Amino acid sequence: PNGSNQSGVGNASDQNVAAFTEQDEKDELATLTIQEILDAEQDVRGPLSEALGNLSVGAAATTPAPSSVSASAPHLQQRQQLSIEDTSALLLLRAELLRISPHQKRSYTDAVQRCPDQVDQQIQLAYLRRDGYDAHSAAGRIVQYWENRLTVFGRDRCYLPMTLDGAARGEFDDMRAEALPYSTTVLPVRDANGRAVVYVKASPSGRTDAVGMEKMMRAFWYVLDTAASSSDGRQNGFVVIVNGTDIQRRHFSVKVFRLIRQLLWDILPTKAKCTHLCHPSKVNYYIVQPLVRTVFGKELRLRQRVHYGTTEKVLGELQQYALPPEIMPQDMGGQLQLNFEERILETALAERREFLQSTSIPTDVLSASMPVASPSVSPMDTSSTDITISNKREHSHSDSFQGPSAARSSKSSTSGRKRRSGNATEKPPQKMNNRKGRSGRKSDPRMQRAVQIKLDNPDTALKVALQMGGFRFHPKNPNGGQSDKYLVDENGTSLSQHKNNLCRRLRQEKASTAGKSNNSQDSAGSAGVSGSSTLISATEDDAAFASAAAFSTGPVGTPVSIASDEAAATVLPLSSGNLGRPSRRDSFDEAIAEIPQIEVNGTY
Repeated sequence: PNGSNQSGVGNASDQNVAAFTEQDEKDELATLTIQEILDAEQDVRGPLSEALGNLSVGAAATTPAPSSVSASAPHLQQRQQLSIEDTSALLLLRAELLRISPHQKRSYTDAVQRCPDQVDQQIQLAYLRRDGYDAHSAAGRIVQYWENRLTVFGRDRCYLPMTLDGAARGEFDDMRAEALPYSTTVLPVRDANGRAVVYVKASPSGRTDAVGMEKMMRAFWYVLDTAASSSDGRQNGFVVIVNGTDIQRRHFSVKVFRLIRQLLWDILPTKAKCTHLCHPSKVNYYIVQPLVRTVFGKELRLRQRVHYGTTEKVLGELQQYALPPEIMPQDMGGQLQLNFEERILETALAERREFLQSTSIPTDVLSASMPVASPSVSPMDTSSTDITISNKREHSHSDSFQGPSAARSSKSSTSGRKRRSGNATEKPPQKMNNRKGRSGRKSDPRMQRAVQIKLDNPDTALKVALQMGGFRFHPKNPNGGQSDKYLVDENGTSLSQHKNNLCRRLRQEKASTAGKSNNSQDSAGSAGVSGSSTLISATEDDAAFASAAAFSTGPVGTPVSIASDEAAATVLPLSSGNLGRPSRRDSFDEAIAEIPQIEVNGTY
């Protein structure tokens, strides 16, 4: 095929890739051994004893995914007592790793120092088991994994946890907005064989230039690494379902698909069992797929299945591979409701819960750090933790929280009568955010979070900010439209009204901020004169986080706050000076409440 490549990545390489033809496929099949065919068939269908006995896998066999499929905290998984075989294999693996020359394993050596939990014993065992306890092969895969990870993510993000707040933080907004060439996620269910399921579809409006493809590589790495490192993925492997309806020539890049090939087969602790291409477009089937099959190599070609025809025909074929309609997304004719934005947010929240559990915060403190639910908020709305993260580069006196006396005096000065004085240096009291004569009614904490999200990231859409704040909207009636006035919350308040309220709150907040900026130094001085380390926050959520942070201690038991400076985060004394709300946050912090990260001596 001579179609022009519009991806902007690896143009010369794309043009030099030869298409894998039907004749090539016939020649390859003629050279296969019986063992290769049986191995591929077992991977595709599952255990042969079950697949040959009952090719029609029922929907009742499907299993829901765990509450979290994140690889952010693999050390939290249940640790089993090691067998003699495992212990011996680990010793051999470590000997093989020592034999590799230092310049060939620099990235792995850095990972041992900076993120030992990502190269721990459980991960080493996963590599050993995928290679039949071949220590030499497992050592090579581990080193290759870290060298490729450094190339894809760069040194600033390579050693962060493989989460949406860690290594993939730069792609969070794009994945949520479906702004990349492909939208991809791990489905919240498992197939009938207990395997993790990765779903991929092309984004017609996603950017396919060089920047978009580079981001796509990191997004694919995050999703496939998450699937392979989950408990089900390590035990049973994972499968990939591709909706090929909208895939065009511009969605293909040799650079991207070579990385995908490595992730599916070479460098992850679990290999992909099968890839299913469903409903391919003509361009996809006749132009893109021959190029993809060339890049993928023999092993993945043997484990790829293409399904085309009517929706019923495709669903029927997928069911033969332990993929019943109940776990298929609705855009493929299945029954699973899948919204990429909501799924990405759910995954991010699950990763946060795993992190908080890994820090050994007591249960009562963890529950106290959750946002306070109003009677009208559903449990799903209160599952997130509103956490404040300090950023060393952003701290100033104006960001510090004031003490209790300062807070009370500020409130009384604004609500009381005006004081007049002949002293020229005395400043007039600041105006309140609310309109004159308004009572001190407590506002909805969800709206407070939405306001903060918009202030931190003005580009965030109003509806998205409200949803991330905790609001949930549904059509007013089954036959109603999807416009703002027809979408309501659980109290019957329309999305349009909430947007107007959010805009009003934003105007008030900006006006208040402009007034406070003139007096920031004086207010900071009055709050810090006593040198007290008492923590006073502007909201109940901040106070709850202060309690939770007190349980994270440094080497000598000194309470520490949690920093999000990805370049040089460090342990900070827990005080009002470094628990201030930063004026700017990274992309993940702008989207949902922040996930803390602790670094001690350069190790996260």
